[in-house]
Amino acid sequence: MNGINEKVNCITCVHYYVTWDLCYPNGCRLFEFKTRRLPSQLVRESTGDSCKNHVEKKKRSGNA
Repeated sequence: MNGINEKVNCITCVHYYVTWDLCYPNGCRLFEFKTRRLPSQLVRESTGDSCKNHVEKKKRSGNA
């Protein structure tokens, strides 16, 4: 699905969340870790490939 050179935007992923930890403000529920950078950057650094588990969030409808 995602190519090796494709950048993944974690903010649009259902697994991404903002933590309350000031030192590690970004988290990934799927891989169960927190990081200072976007989780996709850590995945790419660790595996040498872009994140294969990115799932787009559903768009909100209306003026919520």
